Amino acid sequence: MRDRGRRGAALAAALALGALLGAAPGPARAAPAGTAEGLRAGGPAGQVGRAPGEPPAAPGGSASGSAGYQPRGREIRGTADPRDAPPMSAGESYVDSVGAGEKRSYRVRLDERSTAYVSAVAVPRPGARVSAFTDGVKLTLTDAGGRVCGQAHPVAEAADVAYPLAGYASRLLRSGPAATCRQAGTYHFTVERTGADRAGADRWPLELRFTQEPAVRGGPTT
Repeated sequence: MRDRGRRGAALAAALALGALLGAAPGPARAAPAGTAEGLRAGGPAGQVGRAPGEPPAAPGGSASGSAGYQPRGREIRGTADPRDAPPMSAGESYVDSVGAGEKRSYRVRLDERSTAYVSAVAVPRPGARVSAFTDGVKLTLTDAGGRVCGQAHPVAEAADVAYPLAGYASRLLRSGPAATCRQAGTYHFTVERTGADRAGADRWPLELRFTQEPAVRGGPTT
């Protein structure tokens, strides 16, 4: 079960990190669906970064990374109030944008049996003066009562270098008295843009995706 959870996390991160492969200099390309190509998981919160060995962008603050990736999917408009959030369907990709200091909320419907991942790729404009370890997006998945089920905070890792930032928040099925967020129902995914004013007021395009992993069926053991 634990190995299956790791595979699910790798799959969700790989879906988000197609952006980072497209950020490499030269023709943009996306990771094949269902693979972990270019994956670099960054800690228990699910933060993810660049492909292994890949610099943020060309020397001198060039924005080749951001310019090389274009979010794709169905248009969606997140809301400031989670109660008015638009729905996301499992297996679908969506595009939106987030402004400086803004929060965008979306809702997903979860059952009580599946592990769920909601990923986001934020694309700062080419030439944006991002601040290292400050400018980024905070991703949060909460249940109907506002309890945090999963969270990540991908941030820029180099000053004045704009490249896509990707991460995911998850609802993992755990057992025992510490288990939380296991109920079926509506959950909310929030993207909050964080950082200093120097990054500018331009909106950052977003690519969003909701993925579910069915629970393992029980069976005879040998």
